[in-house]
Amino acid sequence: MEVVRFKQEHLAGFIPREAVPEPFPTIEKRLELYSQCGLAFSLVHDGRTIAIAGVAFIAEGVGEVWALTDFLVKKYPIAFHRAVKEGLHTIFETYKLRRIQAVVLADWRVGREWLKRLGFQSEGIMEAFGPDGADYIRFAMVRA
Repeated sequence: MEVVRFKQEHLAGFIPREAVPEPFPTIEKRLELYSQCGLAFSLVHDGRTIAIAGVAFIAEGVGEVWALTDFLVKKYPIAFHRAVKEGLHTIFETYKLRRIQAVVLADWRVGREWLKRLGFQSEGIMEAFGPDGADYIRFAMVRA
């Protein structure tokens, strides 16, 4: 298992397990935008990308994290979790962030529980936040 800087070719064979609802931009467009305003990494196993994640720097000292996973990530949940946890720590320290935040669909229990295991705390429901009108929950990790 290896964490590398994201490249467009990492999308070859990548099958996202999260649906991309309309009117969200395509995964390719989202990754292009994410890469322009922050960092993007791929988790690769045996030449296959199983996850792509990163952080967008949205304000001084504040990052918005995101992740896209392939169906194969279910085969390697511990390695994926460790890679993200270590990556978050490295990003906090390297970029001197005071806050990292994330959003997750309000009705996606697995995503909410995973963010909590990573150390995020819920800050509440963001009603009608999604481009499709779906409710999301804001999570954050704050360093003093």
